[in-house]
Amino acid sequence: MVKKILLLGEYYSDNLGDGIICECVEYLLRQKFKDYDILKSDLSGRSNYPSFDQNSLDRSSIKSAPYKRILVNVGKRLLKSNTFLWEYYANGRVGKRKVINKVCNEDYSVAVFAGGQIFMDYFGIPVYRYVNLLARKNIPVVFNACGFGEIKSNLMLRLFKSALNKKNVYKISMRDSVKRIEKLLTNQNKEKLVKSYDVGLWAKDVYGIDVNNKTDIIGIGVISTPKTSHLVYDQIRNIIVELNARKLKWQLFCNGSINDFKMAIRIASSLDYDSTVVASRPQSPRELVELISSFKSIISFRLHSHIIAASLNTPSIALSWDNKLDQFFESIGFSNRCVNINLNHKDIIDLLIESERVGCNRELIEYQKNESLRVLYESVNGVL
Repeated sequence: MVKKILLLGEYYSDNLGDGIICECVEYLLRQKFKDYDILKSDLSGRSNYPSFDQNSLDRSSIKSAPYKRILVNVGKRLLKSNTFLWEYYANGRVGKRKVINKVCNEDYSVAVFAGGQIFMDYFGIPVYRYVNLLARKNIPVVFNACGFGEIKSNLMLRLFKSALNKKNVYKISMRDSVKRIEKLLTNQNKEKLVKSYDVGLWAKDVYGIDVNNKTDIIGIGVISTPKTSHLVYDQIRNIIVELNARKLKWQLFCNGSINDFKMAIRIASSLDYDSTVVASRPQSPRELVELISSFKSIISFRLHSHIIAASLNTPSIALSWDNKLDQFFESIGFSNRCVNINLNHKDIIDLLIESERVGCNRELIEYQKNESLRVLYESVNGVL
């Protein structure tokens, strides 16, 4: 009988940081558990990366089937105003539930959630469905190096609480927000909870990157979110003007997100630059790691651009819009390098230059890499 491990994660998100988590965990599992087949499933039900004109789960693009048109006409406002109803609708689309049912119909020795910020509204329903179906077959579940994001819906919190306290959930390791997830666990299940670190710190090793091929270019990582887009737009323009004044080379880049890439093009155009100042949109996790490896340092918004940079020994400055950034920089011993999104652009450049002089704490990063590996292996070994 073939022994199988199920690996669950955002394999095909256009935010390639998610794919890096999945591919790093897959690589590390294959190194250790050579006698096992590893089957992977995308949490959002995708089988490939979105094309350039797609926007997965865009709340403004409810169309096509008749029942969806009815929702547009009579229920769109309700869906948008109720987080749980929207996520229930989005995760109930044709094929998505079938994918989960089909995946969970197989037999596995263990199922591993690869990690990332999966404890948030967006993933509540698929996480619950996977854990619930796997529980029916007594298949052990491991949550590896997860993060805790925004959960607005009390119903979604109840789904997470139900899933995490299932008997088949063997271990829950967290890269951040341990106390928040602890509140969802019963007293007898709190012993499942352990601290870990993001496996993206293994990126250099997993992709075999030569860190000696850096240019003298500063990478400026762009993000596009409804809450922060106007702040990002203004701050990056100011940063570019300051870098030009100091005669420092720069290039805009994104983590693969189509919307982020469009934002980068818009910022370049607003300053009368053509698209040559924007790095080509990476279309695979490897391409993103290789792109960041070419920069001497980065200023960026996306968490995994900084995790990749840490793996590559590349100094970075984060412009904080989510506390997961603050928690990561605190963990690597450089809280001062995660700054308010509105910090004066001249101070940001001064801090970047100082970070280039000081460098990274290699000893601490290697410790976190080894800890993430130890926790992953011990969690999986515990049920095999």
